[in-house]
Amino acid sequence: MTTGDELVVALEALPDSADVGTLFHLRLVQDNGAYARCALLIREIGPVEALCEVLAVHAAEADGQ
Repeated sequence: MTTGDELVVALEALPDSADVGTLFHLRLVQDNGAYARCALLIREIGPVEALCEVLAVHAAEADGQ
């Protein structure tokens, strides 16, 4: 996952007051099993998920931070 990618996020993972244009951070497990913190921008919201743009990705420390 890199800057500029699109990511589909379940509504349960969004902040309570999320709307189109909301910027939020999410901790994810990447394909290689490592944790990453991502800055995401909500582009569209559907009935069960939201389409987000990845603005930044930061690899988490080994202890899961």
